[in-house]
Amino acid sequence: MMGHKNLSKSVAISAALLMALCAFAVFAVEDSDAESFGSNDVKVSGFKQDKAGTITVTVHECAPEHVVKIVALEDGVIKGEGAEIAHEEDVAISISFKLSQGTHEIVLKGYVDGSEFGVPQYVTVESADNIWSHVTSYIVLIVVVIVVIVIAVLYIRAKPNNKPTTTFTQLEEEKKAARAESTKAAAPAKTEKVKYTSSRRK
Repeated sequence: MMGHKNLSKSVAISAALLMALCAFAVFAVEDSDAESFGSNDVKVSGFKQDKAGTITVTVHECAPEHVVKIVALEDGVIKGEGAEIAHEEDVAISISFKLSQGTHEIVLKGYVDGSEFGVPQYVTVESADNIWSHVTSYIVLIVVVIVVIVIAVLYIRAKPNNKPTTTFTQLEEEKKAARAESTKAAAPAKTEKVKYTSSRRK
């Protein structure tokens, strides 16, 4: 009697294990065709202090007409998200947001029609220092411009002979005036000669 009960119990356990195994196999087959993305499907670019960068994620095996969304989080806080309606099996989703200068650990999670899918991906993002975000950079630039202007003004004042003092027009006017003066000076001498000749004829 005890052996019969043990046999029934073993059969029941075996049946339960077989059903669980079948369910796992079906889940594995279905999951292999489900939406997914990996670390190689993540591209990071353009992050600088006070300037938005972009993370682009390519999701594979997307079901047609389903909304595929990727959310980027840091320390549990959403930094940005992007969504696309799937028209092909591979969908590229871009997320743009700003990060402070330094190293950031970003977690990327995927959702299809509101349900999470796949395995979250962890990405290290380096946000470069943007020198133009500092007020001191502008102050230094202004000081340099002022110094250059002062040096240029001092140089021009110290070299007054670099500029021509007489223009071409002034030279022409001086030549004309000199010719006119010479003509006036020659005219009285001619008159005196005529008078002298006339007196000799008398």
